[in-house]
Amino acid sequence: MNSYDDVRTHRRLVADHVRTRAFFDSITATVKPGDVVLDVGAGSGILSLFAARAGAARVYAVERAPGAAALARRLVALNGLADRVHVVEGDLAHVVLPERVDVLVSEWLGVYGVDEYMLGSVLVARDRYLKPNGRLIPDTVTSWAAPAAHPAGQEAVELHTRPYELDLTPLAPFSLDQAVWIPASVPAGSLRAEPQPLWVVRTATMSTPAAWAPFRADCSFRLDGGGVNCLAVWFSASMPGAHPLSNGPGQPATHWGQFLFPLASVGDLGAGDELRITFECLPADWGGADHRWSAWSGAGGVERHDTRRGRGRAWAPPWRVAHSDATTEIRGAD
Repeated sequence: MNSYDDVRTHRRLVADHVRTRAFFDSITATVKPGDVVLDVGAGSGILSLFAARAGAARVYAVERAPGAAALARRLVALNGLADRVHVVEGDLAHVVLPERVDVLVSEWLGVYGVDEYMLGSVLVARDRYLKPNGRLIPDTVTSWAAPAAHPAGQEAVELHTRPYELDLTPLAPFSLDQAVWIPASVPAGSLRAEPQPLWVVRTATMSTPAAWAPFRADCSFRLDGGGVNCLAVWFSASMPGAHPLSNGPGQPATHWGQFLFPLASVGDLGAGDELRITFECLPADWGGADHRWSAWSGAGGVERHDTRRGRGRAWAPPWRVAHSDATTEIRGAD
C-alpha cells in the first residue's frame, strides 16, 4: 500500500506544527480573495482547506493516492468547503484543469529538500497552470550540509574502522552506504564547521528538466573541532509572508528529522584542517520510486558511499535507517 493512503501518515504530517503552521501562515498571507489555487500532492487536503479559508474562489487539490484523495474529500465536506475545493484524483501528468491559477502550493520537501522526487511534478504544474507572475509556496529552498560529530554517526562508523586491527564489519549496525535518520535535528554544538549550501532551488525560475536531473555539490570545510564521523544534511525553505521553515541543527523537531551520512576516514582531522566532500542526489533507478538516492564522499574522494548499495533493501528503504540515543525516541523506517 502507498504510505500516503494510510491516514496515520497524514495525521503525523498535520500534527507537525512547525511544518503545518509555516504553510498556514504563508498561505494566509499569500492567497487573496478570489484567487484560484492549485495544491500539488494535496494529501489530506489540509493546505487546500487553508487556501479556501484564506478566500480562494476555487482550489484544485490534485492527489494521486486513492486513500489520500478519499480522506481529502471527507475533510473538505466536513468543513463545508466542497463548493470551492475540488479534489482531483490522479497523477498530475494525466490531469487536465479547466483554468490557470494564481497560486501554486505544494509540500514537496524531503529531509534535505529535493530527495522525495516531487519537485519535477511541481514545476510541470507551474509550466502548465500557473499564470504569469503567479505565486509559489515555498518559493526558495536551500539544501545545506556540515560535518558533525554525533552518537549516531559514531555508531555507524565505529565497527568499520578496523578496531583492534580486525575486520568487524559484520557486527556493524549500519552499512556505510546507508543514511542514518534521527528523529530530532542535530544539536548545533555537534557541528564541526560552518554549514554550507549544497544548492538552491528557486521554484519560479528553475527549469523543469533540471528538477529531474542529478544534483551535485562540492564543498570545502575548515573544521573548528575534531571527531567528525558524519555529514549532516538538511533544508531551509523561504515561505512567502511567513517565517522560514527548516529542519536544520538547533531547530524545533519536525516529522522530517534529519539525515546523517557516515564518514569513516576523517576522524583524525582536527581544528584548522580542511575537509572536502562531494554530495549528490540522484534520480531513482527502480520502478515506482518516489525518492532519490544519495551519494557522498569525503577526504577528497578517498571514501565514497552510495545508498544504492545500502544494506537492508529487502526490509526498509536504504535511504532511511532509524537511530535512537538516550534523548530520542526509537522510530521505525517510514
